[in-house]
Amino acid sequence: MTQNKAWNDLTLEDRIYRTGYSSWYIDHGVKIELFDADNRIKIMNTMTSHDKYEDITDFQMLVFENNGWLAGCYKVNIDVADRKIDKIESLIRYAEIEPDLYNIVELTDRKQKLLIKKERYSLLLSEIL
Repeated sequence: MTQNKAWNDLTLEDRIYRTGYSSWYIDHGVKIELFDADNRIKIMNTMTSHDKYEDITDFQMLVFENNGWLAGCYKVNIDVADRKIDKIESLIRYAEIEPDLYNIVELTDRKQKLLIKKERYSLLLSEIL
């Protein structure tokens, strides 16, 4: 068994897929992979706007290691929502200066949906911690 609580949570439930060189699982916008050669665990954010996954932060990794799979996934989702909210707020400021550039109503609606999602994940995370 590894020292990573997130990996241990998943292996207890037999939800792991295999390749020729690793074991992995994807859910909640996060991929976790254990490499056979060196027992290294890599966790990636799959909620990107491009084809490549992103590394998670050191703090997010600590949440996975210490609090498990769901807590780590919730933390990544909260951080992704925060980043998207910041981007939308920036676009709203541009739209206030140049109304033809962006639709403020649409941006405000997207922001509201993200705030609801962030709150939902924050509540789920608080129940675990």
